[in-house]
Amino acid sequence: MGLLGFLFILGIIGGIVWLGMLIFELGPYQSEVSAMMTPTDPLPLFPSPTSTFWETEESALPTNPATQQTLTPTVTLTPTPEILPFILFDEPEFMNSAWFRPQLGCDWLVIAGQVWDLRGDAVTDSVSVYLFGELNGYAVDEFRLPGTEKAYGESG
Repeated sequence: MGLLGFLFILGIIGGIVWLGMLIFELGPYQSEVSAMMTPTDPLPLFPSPTSTFWETEESALPTNPATQQTLTPTVTLTPTPEILPFILFDEPEFMNSAWFRPQLGCDWLVIAGQVWDLRGDAVTDSVSVYLFGELNGYAVDEFRLPGTEKAYGESG
C-alpha cells in the first residue's frame, strides 16, 4: 500500500467519524431544532359563538327594563376568495395581424392571451390580468379582465 492508498483509507475513516459526530450530535454541532416556548393560554383561531366583540357600559341612572333593548352582535363569515397560481403556459407567439384586424394593416401592436384553469377550461370570472413593463418602446401598465375580447378566444 502506497501513500495514496493510506491517505484514501484515512479520508474514509475521517468521513465516518465526522458522520457519526453529526448523527449523534457530538462535538461543536448543534441540533437545528431549537426549544420553542409554548403559550400557557393560546389564542383561539376562530371566535366562539359566545364571544363578545363590544363592551357594554352599565348606566348609573335607573332605567325602565321594559323599554331597554339589548343588541347582540352577530358574526358573519364571508368566504375567502381562492388564490390560484397562474404561470406562462408557452412561449409568446407572433401572429399575422390580418387574422384579427385586417383594416389596420401592419400599423398596430397588440398584447393578447387567454387564461385557463388546471383542467384546461377557460377562466373568465374572478381573475384580472395585470400587464406591465415596456413593449417596443411603449410603457404598458394596465389591468384587463379575461373574456372581454372574444376575438382572441373564450377567455381572451
